[in-house]
Amino acid sequence: MFNGIIVSPDGNSLFINSGSRTDHGEVEDDGGVFPNTREVALTAKIFRLPATASNLLLPNDTNALRNAGYIFAEGTRNSFDFAWAPNGDLFATENGPDRDMSDELNWLRQGLHESVAWTEQEARRVVAVRMEELHEQERRHARGDSAPEHEGKRGDQQKEPTKTQHRYQA
Repeated sequence: MFNGIIVSPDGNSLFINSGSRTDHGEVEDDGGVFPNTREVALTAKIFRLPATASNLLLPNDTNALRNAGYIFAEGTRNSFDFAWAPNGDLFATENGPDRDMSDELNWLRQGLHESVAWTEQEARRVVAVRMEELHEQERRHARGDSAPEHEGKRGDQQKEPTKTQHRYQA
């Protein structure tokens, strides 16, 4: 299932979600049609595709997709809505498990599996810090102050959350 699409800030790439077949990696054989099948190469991924591509065929082969540079992140369930942060970081909302659990906010980063899912409290803290940084930039600009040399460089001034191989409830 392909859904969720966003154009890169430079307009050169499309980031597209390919949903997961499952909510936690269980076998989904569709009544025996796909015996012992969990995820396949074309599922549970965020693809980065050239915006100028036409008649592009994505093979159901993880190595071929990686070698072509099409896989941006893996292990996502169903990232149905994307947004770019002012510093160029990519975030996506994602369906939680089929159980009575909350949806997630993921910080999608190239090459990571399952990215980083944040709790609501962590997400609010990061957004508050980043908003304060942006307000301070606006205040400096209004005063005519020059920006620090590191300002605007992607991720330089931010502490990244710990990488995990499991998901946190949002």
